[in-house]
Amino acid sequence: MSRSTPRRALISLLQATGRIRRQFGDVFGSEGIGESQYNILRILQGAGEPVAIMTIRDRMLNPQPSITRLIDRLVKRGLVRRTPCGSDRRRVECTITAAGLGVLDRLEGPIDARDREVMARLSSDDLEQLVALLERVGEQE
Repeated sequence: MSRSTPRRALISLLQATGRIRRQFGDVFGSEGIGESQYNILRILQGAGEPVAIMTIRDRMLNPQPSITRLIDRLVKRGLVRRTPCGSDRRRVECTITAAGLGVLDRLEGPIDARDREVMARLSSDDLEQLVALLERVGEQE
C-alpha cells in the first residue's frame, strides 16, 4: 500500500461527505432548519425524555461548539422546549415540542427519497460493505 493511499481514501471520504451534505441542505432548508438543527431534533425525538444540552452535543453526528445558539433558534421557533433541571438548577434540559415533531414528520418522506437518490449508484451489497468499512474506521476513536 502506497503511503498516499490512506490520504486519498480520507480525502475521497471527506469530499463525498461534503457533496452529500450539500444534497441534503435544500431538504432541511425547506423547513428553515440546518443539518445540525435536524440532528438535534432527531436526538430529542429518539430520547423520548428531557435531555441535557451537553448530552445532546455528545450525541450529535457533528458536534457543534455553538450548540446553545442552535438550541436557542429551535426554542425561538417553538420546536424545542428548554427547562431547568429540578435537582440541579445549573443543568438545562431540552424536549422536542409537537411543532418539532411536525417538522420531522414533514421531512421524513423527502429525506427518505434523498437517501435513495444519493445511494442509487450502489447495490445492496455495496451499501452493506460500505457500512461495514465505515464502522471499522469509526472504531478507532
